[in-house]
Amino acid sequence: MKKRRRVMRKMLATAVSLLIVIFLLFQLTINISIQTPDAKSSSNANKYVGVLNEYYSVHPAERFRFFLNNNDDLKQFFLQKAPEVKNIRVEGDFLARSAVKLTFRQPVAQWSSGDKIYFVDDSGVTFEQNYFAAPTVAVRDESGLPTRGGQEVINRQFLSFLGQAVSEFSQHKMNVSEVILPANTVRQVWFKVEGRETQIRMTVDRSAQAQVKQVIATLNYLDNNGAKPGYIDVRVDQRSFYK
Repeated sequence: MKKRRRVMRKMLATAVSLLIVIFLLFQLTINISIQTPDAKSSSNANKYVGVLNEYYSVHPAERFRFFLNNNDDLKQFFLQKAPEVKNIRVEGDFLARSAVKLTFRQPVAQWSSGDKIYFVDDSGVTFEQNYFAAPTVAVRDESGLPTRGGQEVINRQFLSFLGQAVSEFSQHKMNVSEVILPANTVRQVWFKVEGRETQIRMTVDRSAQAQVKQVIATLNYLDNNGAKPGYIDVRVDQRSFYK
């Protein structure tokens, strides 16, 4: 009887151990299957597998998905290595294999500098790899500033500001039709919106949201008074100029 109980305990312990091993294998990420929304992005799957493996080499414990409770660190890593990725979802697929579902940023504007094209989404994140149709809003450079190999006239702060401004205008049912970088500066930006001839002058040194709200208030005032100035200038906080 005692011998039988010992055998039963051993069998139970073996079964529990086997279940634990199977559970861990289902939670473990060794092989990665990348799932993307379309064939174009799917063709770059190896790039994203490489980024994930690089992340796991720094955070090896997170190969077990139950340690990946908060993937903010993973998102930040992708923001540095592959900023075109907007969201990442890691799910179990099979033993020691995970399915990683990616979604990508949709650009609201683009900027050309030398042989490079940069895109910016509605949250102000800049990236170079775009899987969507080219945005209708493009920056027209009238700065006259020279460019050389390895040097960028425009910076990511400008692109971030641009994306936020375009998004904020759209929240007020106004579509940006043109963005101009005026002469001799990369700190100022002029906007044109559909249905209006008035140029809108803004600065990257102030919040895009605050300036757009100032623009809306100024346009409402001008519309109520029947005025149609050539430009309005909201570069100074709480003060609007127009002519």
